[in-house]
Amino acid sequence: MKNTILLYIIAGLLSFSCMTTKNYFYIGPNESIEMDYPDYESYQAEIKNYYKRDLEISVVDKTNDQKIQGLESSTNKKVEIKVEKKGKLVIKNNEDKAAYIKMCTEKL
Repeated sequence: MKNTILLYIIAGLLSFSCMTTKNYFYIGPNESIEMDYPDYESYQAEIKNYYKRDLEISVVDKTNDQKIQGLESSTNKKVEIKVEKKGKLVIKNNEDKAAYIKMCTEKL
């Protein structure tokens, strides 16, 4: 019985350490947002683009602003990208109208 309770406690603690954070953002015309989680070794970001705006999504090195990886997202498309500790996530809206996104992050 004690072993079963201990397993439930461990499982509960592990599930809290892998919680997903959800955020919603408006990105103004020709603007960008930068996301950095310095306490994370790495994290997975899932970005859902709600408006008909093409977004430039990239991981940029924090020290020299060089692009590590990048991709584009169009309307109603989910994109997943992994960000390591040395990088920050940059989402750029190059359109003349605002964009609206939902971003879920999960610590890895």
